Amino acid sequence: KSFEQNILALFFSPLAPLLTELDSLFVSHFGKQKNYAKTVSFLSAKKYASRIEISKRLDQKTGGGISTILGDLEMAGFIEACPFVKGFKKSKSIHYRTCDPFLRFFYKFVHPRMKKIKTLTKAMDLHEALPVQPLQVWQGFAFEGICHSHADLIAKALGFGAVEYEYGSVAAGSDQSEIDLVFSRKDGVATICEIKASKKVDASVVAQVKSQLESLQCVSKKTVNAALITTGTVEKSVTESRFFTTILGVEALV
Repeated sequence: KSFEQNILALFFSPLAPLLTELDSLFVSHFGKQKNYAKTVSFLSAKKYASRIEISKRLDQKTGGGISTILGDLEMAGFIEACPFVKGFKKSKSIHYRTCDPFLRFFYKFVHPRMKKIKTLTKAMDLHEALPVQPLQVWQGFAFEGICHSHADLIAKALGFGAVEYEYGSVAAGSDQSEIDLVFSRKDGVATICEIKASKKVDASVVAQVKSQLESLQCVSKKTVNAALITTGTVEKSVTESRFFTTILGVEALV
């Protein structure tokens, strides 16, 4: 079956077999403590969130209770703390993201419509199940997650797999916006990776990343360059600018 047929059969049809998977996951790990599911649900709707933001969502103080929840969810492989790379401006607080692809998909598209799905007499229409705009946002988050999970393949494809490095995220600018993936290498070079899950990448990406680089160079002694990782085609103007040292398609990560 195609991807679309499988998704509709597994999640958006009468007696879909994965509708109860979420409950099974949480009960098997954490019993019926609601704050675990609430934390993952909150993070699945965002790119990342700080400990303070999570505490506000749960209406709890940022003490031992939150530490236990976040620690347990990390141990289970449901979420991860976003590491901030040394040598750059750091965020004032640790940020967390959902790293489990199933949970991010389920909370985005399935969980909000559970009641409706359970009353279906036939498979839901694909465009109703996966609306275009929310799907594009989810694809962006999902692709970023894949890149983080396969940072070793990216380093190899960029040509420094044999060099010692650390990777993670860095804050860019006074607004604490975050660059998705940065490699800080022992040879004195830092490579920031702009990750784009889109059908086409145009010249606007160059101006965007240039602004981020200018901010980073103010706080780092390393030589900083940029790479582009994308699922789509890259316009000629981007390659002709010679701004990115390397442009990688998804085939480089296989």
